[in-house]
Amino acid sequence: MKELRRKDRALTDEEAIALLNRAEYGVLSTVNENGKPYGVPLNFCVIDQYIYFHCAVEGQKIDNFKKDKSVSFCAVGNTELLPVCDSKKSNKISRNQVTLFPKF
Repeated sequence: MKELRRKDRALTDEEAIALLNRAEYGVLSTVNENGKPYGVPLNFCVIDQYIYFHCAVEGQKIDNFKKDKSVSFCAVGNTELLPVCDSKKSNKISRNQVTLFPKF
């Protein structure tokens, strides 16, 4: 994994845990049997620095875990739609979540 390019935006462990504790939801991303990404938004909780989420005993998430243990989890904190998006100011974007399934 590449080193974080903008180190000034890095979170401390305490800040990361605080964000997880106040997050509205998270997106769990896995890799399916064909090597394609699969991301699903879900509710979760944090107990003793472990992330817990509801999961059925079968389904896409479980199938993906069995094939490939590679995962990514993105927690989404308080979101705000900013009124103006200027391409010259990359920090002026809305923080909405969308999951895409591209066909290559």
